[in-house]
Amino acid sequence: MHYVAKIHPSGKRWRAEFPDIPGCEVVAATEDEAVVAAQRALAALLQVVLTGPGLAPRRRYRGPGLPVAVDVAVGFAIELREARSDACLSRKDLADRASVATEVVDDLELAHGVPALEKVIPVAKALGMRPVIELERPGVAVGLTRGRL
Repeated sequence: MHYVAKIHPSGKRWRAEFPDIPGCEVVAATEDEAVVAAQRALAALLQVVLTGPGLAPRRRYRGPGLPVAVDVAVGFAIELREARSDACLSRKDLADRASVATEVVDDLELAHGVPALEKVIPVAKALGMRPVIELERPGVAVGLTRGRL
């Protein structure tokens, strides 16, 4: 998962901003520093979002810019929270449907550790979804997609 950052000169400095996240912008002395600062700002903002009740900003911008990758656990947590919210379920309701402890859903939504498939599969099934995996990360879910297993 990634968000797109638009990085451009701003006077004698460089500005990085995320079209999908109004107000999330940084200014740095060089373009490279702006990229690093944008990565840090995005990571910090998403950690704050995950600890609260709300949803992360939806990724809608498809224009030019630099894709800034999100940590695997954080990206999965964002997608799981969106899917649970779309299904109008509480964490407890989802855990009950998946026949797992509420702590499993909590840990996945708060990005506490790697989203291991043995934890993700029952949760994904309960949402009518499938885990997305990458060959480079066997046994780890990097996202969710529609459709049953």
